[in-house]
Amino acid sequence: MLCLQTHSPKQSVGKLRRPITSTTSAQCKPPTMALHAIIVISVWYTRVTNILYSLARHGIIRDQYGNIYSARQLLAMINSMTGFGRTEIQTPDGQLQLEVRSVNHRYLDIQFKLPEGFRTIEQELRTIVAARLKRGKVDVSLSFKRLTDKPVAGHINIEKARQVIEQLETVTALLADPAPIDPAAVVRMPGVMEEEEIIPDSLYPAAREILTSAIAQLADNRAREGEKIHAMLETRCAEVIALAAGVNARLPEVLSGIRQRLEKKIESLETQIDNDRLEQELVIIAQKLDVSEELDRLKVHVAEVSNTLSVEKPAGRRLDFLMQELNREANTLGSKSADTQTTQAAVDLKVIIEQMREQVQNVE
Repeated sequence: MLCLQTHSPKQSVGKLRRPITSTTSAQCKPPTMALHAIIVISVWYTRVTNILYSLARHGIIRDQYGNIYSARQLLAMINSMTGFGRTEIQTPDGQLQLEVRSVNHRYLDIQFKLPEGFRTIEQELRTIVAARLKRGKVDVSLSFKRLTDKPVAGHINIEKARQVIEQLETVTALLADPAPIDPAAVVRMPGVMEEEEIIPDSLYPAAREILTSAIAQLADNRAREGEKIHAMLETRCAEVIALAAGVNARLPEVLSGIRQRLEKKIESLETQIDNDRLEQELVIIAQKLDVSEELDRLKVHVAEVSNTLSVEKPAGRRLDFLMQELNREANTLGSKSADTQTTQAAVDLKVIIEQMREQVQNVE
């Protein structure tokens, strides 16, 4: 949980003035208390928001694990799944360098590339990553460069040494007066002596620290890109609403055009038609071409997209589902179209929804 220290508002509930009214005290007390509560909540919300932005700009917001959060990570609505972070640290034993990168993925898939001595804390490192990221394919690469004056343990590969000796004996058998085989020369042959790094436990806290720092960089990158995706989705939602409103405004004109075309065809037949029958046919045609239900569902889905963008939790899967629903309504609108302008609006809707869907694929 986030630990923030803030000062109480200078003006408390008790100091807020009651509105002047001609009603009795008993009658005005409940609405006055409700008004006071609304004012206090608004004041607190504004102040806490300003504090979050101020503290995050200085990089001093931390959680109980020591992770640093920026303002966009706390207040931004969605995050991308693409990011990169790199950190290195110098220790008395050598240099630790860590890189972490992520791309879009259906689930959270964490892959580690660690020196052998760090395998014992892999689960701890995995927990650190999972605490900050919820979706994406994450690759973590850790490297360790030991100082040259630090001792390195090793052991002889007996099988490799036996192979080297057999080869040397084969060569000496070809010589008239061969020299004896030197054991030191055998050990110096490539692959005979295998070095074994011993990672001291003192490096484990440093590994956790640089991973936390690199994940913070990656999360910040994902949040910045998420802001851009958020702005693009909001713009596209506004375009969808504008197109839907245009189609809805033209519905009476479209039905009137259909009526005129039908009446002209009847006149060309030079046949007397029952007006009641004509009205019934027009009603049936209007019902088949009525797209008001599709337009209403489009508006509902767009409103749900906006609501989903405002939640502070991974929303990529829900947004992907909403894109499918929007595309379904656009297809139905196109199939019911009775004029070229409505058809063009349906095509434009599908283009916009496809643009949104491509961006949603990268939302956490």
